[in-house]
Amino acid sequence: MKNNFIGQPSPDSVFQAGCLLIQEFNSKKMVYLDPLGRWKEDPKNSIHRAVNEILFQLWRMKKKNRNITLNTIIKTFLKNPRWTIALKMRTALMKNSFVSIKKLSIQKIKQELTSEFGFSHRPQKYHPFLIILHVLAWIMRYEALRQNRDTFVPDWDLEEKKKLQKYQKSFMDSDKILKNCLSKEEIQQFKQIFNEIKNFSPHDMGIIPGLIAEEQKLNDDINKLLKQTVLEAKREESYDLIREKIFPPMGVVTETSPALLRPCIQLLKDKNIDVSSGIHYRASVILSILQDPRSIQALLQALKTFPLHFTNIRENIIYTLGNLKENQAVKPLKKVLEGPDKKIHVHSDGSRKPSLLEGQKEEAMRSLGKIGLESINILPSLVKYQHHRSFKIKTHLSWTLGEIGKIQKEKHGGISADILISLLTLLKSRNKQIFEEAVNALREVDMPEFLHTLYLYDVGAVSILGLKPAQRGLYELSETLHYLIHSQGRAVMAVNGDSGTGKTYFCESILESFGDLEPKEILYLMRDRKRDQKIFNQILGIQWLKKHIDPIHYQDYPHSEKDDHPRAFLTRFLEEKSDKKLIIIDGCRDRYYFQRIIDLFHFSENLDVVVNFRANYSTRRKNLEEREIALERIKTHLSFLEEPPLEDTHFYQEGKAIVYDLDNSINRRLNKPEIQELFKKRRIGTWGQMIKVGKFSQKTEILSMEKEPVSYSKNQFNFEKSKFLRQKKWN
Repeated sequence: MKNNFIGQPSPDSVFQAGCLLIQEFNSKKMVYLDPLGRWKEDPKNSIHRAVNEILFQLWRMKKKNRNITLNTIIKTFLKNPRWTIALKMRTALMKNSFVSIKKLSIQKIKQELTSEFGFSHRPQKYHPFLIILHVLAWIMRYEALRQNRDTFVPDWDLEEKKKLQKYQKSFMDSDKILKNCLSKEEIQQFKQIFNEIKNFSPHDMGIIPGLIAEEQKLNDDINKLLKQTVLEAKREESYDLIREKIFPPMGVVTETSPALLRPCIQLLKDKNIDVSSGIHYRASVILSILQDPRSIQALLQALKTFPLHFTNIRENIIYTLGNLKENQAVKPLKKVLEGPDKKIHVHSDGSRKPSLLEGQKEEAMRSLGKIGLESINILPSLVKYQHHRSFKIKTHLSWTLGEIGKIQKEKHGGISADILISLLTLLKSRNKQIFEEAVNALREVDMPEFLHTLYLYDVGAVSILGLKPAQRGLYELSETLHYLIHSQGRAVMAVNGDSGTGKTYFCESILESFGDLEPKEILYLMRDRKRDQKIFNQILGIQWLKKHIDPIHYQDYPHSEKDDHPRAFLTRFLEEKSDKKLIIIDGCRDRYYFQRIIDLFHFSENLDVVVNFRANYSTRRKNLEEREIALERIKTHLSFLEEPPLEDTHFYQEGKAIVYDLDNSINRRLNKPEIQELFKKRRIGTWGQMIKVGKFSQKTEILSMEKEPVSYSKNQFNFEKSKFLRQKKWN
């Protein structure tokens, strides 16, 4: 069997070896396989990074997709004459000398490779896969260099021109390797390998060259700037530029590139960077957005390294570890909980400043709830906070105990007494937020009947528990909207609620499907969308804006104060949109902007329905985590609360518009398919008469009833076969 492992290996044996190596892949570290099959950490060059990406992309796939993709890669390489080409390229990479490879016979190449793998601790069955892996990584690098070479740079940008020349040279060097190793026909075959793999797996394997290309540019720029920080005169400017390099485009977190992963891990670990520069914080934000498991080891180490007073960095790290559900984080998080609530930090200038640590404890609790079962081991450290003075900590504690209790009951069939006792203690709180979370937590652990038997002396003050669940309320809303559209030709609806209550999710759901309305017959205006803000601004008028709103929000207002007529604009706007059968305005009410918008629709008698969504804190937090992702933005949006209270608004007090005040908390809301099914059609033809929409002086009508036969059948149960036997059916 000598040399057979690289002579013409069996696809099945290579596949099995590949599967075993992927099982060894440690997804919690930044690791790669070297050419001899040894696991190493911290990829240093683009080939090592490509190896890491290939293995990670395969590891993260579902088993069926992974097997198909891995098989495709292997068979693509094992086609004749591609295996011989791969052997030549692997030999060239090993020897680091490309002049003589073309002249070597295939027998000599096999001998060279056999000799090289003699230093590997891996059995021979792994060697063909290692050859494929590293040749594929080199192809990925070659494609990355080509992409960087082809980057457009304007003639005036001399600095970027220098970088481009560097990438052009690197590509030419790689191209020279190909020409020195392979014939023209072999080069074509070699390039076709990547094309076939990319076409088969465009969203996994196909993205790797672009990622490697972007990462190389980032590394080059950041390393150059870091070198300049040794000069005091350039330090601040260099730090600013680094922060800019790792900032998402236009601040949009969903546009954050995965190419930032390794650079941000390195920046977070770099002890030579001044923490006051904000670079470590910005790197921790990016890692919290990417939520890549390969950052776990670096995050755990950073949690040990950064002192307690660096609260913002530590909160981001704790938040990310929770989202990654990392069990190894439980012990460090226990340490956070057992630490002080504040710490006096002595600055370099001798000044003493207290650092509040309660934010870290809040995030630690929430992360423990996400981690789940493993957190039971530190339950005593958690439950002691039921008596803490901070209502925020106790709010998070309630949610966390509910999550831990729920998974404990699922896995072990019961719940720790400490969890129930703590939740009952929290239930006695006079704070609305804590009370709601404690009630919700008891629901999570299936204790609703027990809950109803308690004497809850503060329950009357907690309005959300007395609200109609959205699951029921939206049914009534559907019938109301269908009736209004059918009877008057158009319905205008305002949808409002605190940030994170599910307003936009609901609006987008019915936009996609509402009865027999076509998409062009629905007008959706959202407060947070710039093009819609221009419409809202003109409804308010320049005088109102100048008096109440920051000028930055109406810089491009189209009219002077003299030529501005906001009332006429609203009338004209609605006339121009007469083809719209459903108009939706969506936003969080604030006294001087969106509340005023709703009032103006109401005062002009153009407001039919108001839907006010409410939700408990944990629902809002969960929704915002999914939408905003970054902790800093989540906290900002959680602070957005509606003003004035719903009960103090004109439309609520005057009763001219129909108001639906609904609890849209988790387990009391509908998902998108359910919403769309609900709003698909009108179900009750006499709904308008039943709810008395409009003036109450209208004549009553007799409800129309239709006779419909009921079908039923009689069945007998067969105990021996354990099934029902149909005997007779009547119509």
